[in-house]
Amino acid sequence: MIRSALLNRAALNVIVVDWGAGAQTLNYINARNNINLVGPVVARFVDFLNLSGGMAFTSVSVIGHSLGGHTAGLTGKNVARGRLHTIVALDPALPLFSIDRPDERVAPTDANYVEVIHTNAGLLGFDLPIGMSDYYPNFGSQQPGCGVDLSGNCAHGRAYEFFAESVTTSVGFWGTLCASYTEITQGRCTSSGARQLMGGEPSTRTARGNYWMETNAASPFARG
Repeated sequence: MIRSALLNRAALNVIVVDWGAGAQTLNYINARNNINLVGPVVARFVDFLNLSGGMAFTSVSVIGHSLGGHTAGLTGKNVARGRLHTIVALDPALPLFSIDRPDERVAPTDANYVEVIHTNAGLLGFDLPIGMSDYYPNFGSQQPGCGVDLSGNCAHGRAYEFFAESVTTSVGFWGTLCASYTEITQGRCTSSGARQLMGGEPSTRTARGNYWMETNAASPFARG
């Protein structure tokens, strides 16, 4: 979905990392630990593209969903020849990750710009702000159109659906900067600065803080 959106947006090179052998396991602990292998491998590949092909780090964005969001962070931590321009973590996983261990997860220092989109915060997705900008569509935990969604899978998947749409939409997911993360947990948002676009290609890269917006219950999700 994201690949198609990016290729429809512009003349871009999209490289998809298939780590299904490590991710598609019933043992979540193993899958979670396997990102410690995948991140450095992707980082070495990025370094290789720079060394052999002259690819500029300023042109590189790494996008990942759930465990892939943290893998994107580990990629940024392990790049040796430069610094990633952008990381977008789509509802990065919560289980077995801690706010106190930024070395093991995506963190705001992993790239020149780190954006996190939270759609199932507190269940499958990380709840606390861990990026330079953190977006909480519909306050970040439950999503319209997902019904009861006890497992959280529907809301968790909305993150990549929102991002894919953000790449091509002319309406845009405009986020309101909230006064604090506490407000978001309380289901309210006091406008405290300029609105910023969530996602997109290229990404905003100037957003800082915690943002909220409403979406539609079905595609197209963006409400402007």
